[in-house]
Amino acid sequence: MTEITGSIIDQSHLQGLIQRIAGLGLSLRSITPLETENAEAAAHNHRPNPPAGVGDTNPGANAKGL
Repeated sequence: MTEITGSIIDQSHLQGLIQRIAGLGLSLRSITPLETENAEAAAHNHRPNPPAGVGDTNPGANAKGL
């Protein structure tokens, strides 16, 4: 039995790791979430980039920046 630990930043990251394990022909027996001191801070620090136009510094600018 091998135990692997690490941070998972979001659902797609978890799915990717599960697919990699399956791609190696390995059997996954269990996944156990562990709470850490930094878990909440890490979750808040990883945010996807907003869509284009969201959070722009000049909301009145058009697509050409005019």
